[in-house]
Amino acid sequence: MKRRVAEPLTTAIHALIAREWETLGPFFEQMVDANSFALTARFHNALASLRNSAEPGLAAWATAKQMVIITLFRAQLVAETS
Repeated sequence: MKRRVAEPLTTAIHALIAREWETLGPFFEQMVDANSFALTARFHNALASLRNSAEPGLAAWATAKQMVIITLFRAQLVAETS
């Protein structure tokens, strides 16, 4: 089953990652530093749909970055409830 991304900004993030994932390390770090829940959620959704990519290396990269996103999500939720 192919995953589809419905929200336009998430779709743009998905396309950016799919196209330029090998050079997005600094961009990804800035996104994490921004600590924006909305942006974190969009990256999570975009990365989730790329974890099964046939592009060599992309699935592993997306999976590794999603682990960072999950950790960030948890920290954001703890901060929100504190």
